[in-house]
Amino acid sequence: MAVAPLTPPASGEGLSARPVRRLHLVGAEPGHGQVGADAPEEAEELAERVIRQVLRSGCDGTLPPFAATLGLTPTAFASVAEVLGLPAGTPAVPASSSDAELPPFPYAELLAYIWRQRHRSDMLIWATAAAIACATFGPHHLWQDLGLSGRGDVNRLLHRFFPELIRLNEHDLKWKRFLYAAVGELNGLPDLRPPRCDRCDQFSTCFGR
Repeated sequence: MAVAPLTPPASGEGLSARPVRRLHLVGAEPGHGQVGADAPEEAEELAERVIRQVLRSGCDGTLPPFAATLGLTPTAFASVAEVLGLPAGTPAVPASSSDAELPPFPYAELLAYIWRQRHRSDMLIWATAAAIACATFGPHHLWQDLGLSGRGDVNRLLHRFFPELIRLNEHDLKWKRFLYAAVGELNGLPDLRPPRCDRCDQFSTCFGR
């Protein structure tokens, strides 16, 4: 199965001209309290929180190093950072390619799957899809590694940006489990699981049915 290239779509390749709010990452901390996503600007706030948290976690070791550039090479990430307004020189931007790490399987497959379920094409939504794919490699529940307040926030974000995912998860599986099961089915790997879930003391809660 073909997977998404590890570069964001260039302008003119289906990206809308819709402006993207600039992300203020200097000194930013994960948000607290749930944010509604019934309005587009509220969904964007959730998305920005997610991107900030994943970039930060890629730098501090909570997530694998490739998360610090959303799975991109530093050069490709620089173009995304410019569009999103990521300030140059912040800890979220690795200084050189030696600080980056190529993402392992199935990062690209996850990104391709999430991106296909989008409701529109712009850089913020692409970066959100990449951040979610990165966060599935984390040690905690997905909502925690995304810097959100609970599964409800994840659902609201997905409902606004990737509504087809909500429809496809008809059994309301935990999101990590669902995403890996879906990608595994597409790639002939029915037992595909998130890499760190087997060691979690809540494994039976997430995979018990």
